Amino acid sequence: MTIVKGIFGILHFLLKLAILPVVLILTIFNFMFSFAGRVICMLTGLLGGFFIIGGIISLVMDPHNITFVWQSILIGMIIGGVPVFLKEFGSAILNSITGFLADI
Repeated sequence: MTIVKGIFGILHFLLKLAILPVVLILTIFNFMFSFAGRVICMLTGLLGGFFIIGGIISLVMDPHNITFVWQSILIGMIIGGVPVFLKEFGSAILNSITGFLADI
């Protein structure tokens, strides 16, 4: 019985050793994805903010077109919000995969 446990221990160690480069590459990829995601989220947040500010300003200025106001505010929210969701969702998936592989 101890021989079987010893063999399984060695196989477990070899599996961890084989998975280590994959975990390292996924971790580096996650850091790169997070950095690029933050930059893209900042830029799209500014662009979405311009749409929202434009919608609010067009509400105050002449002519009062409520349809344009709501459309520009919704477009600004979508432009600013969707990249943040995608970044967080992608980071969560990569962290889950990396954590799962590290726990083996």
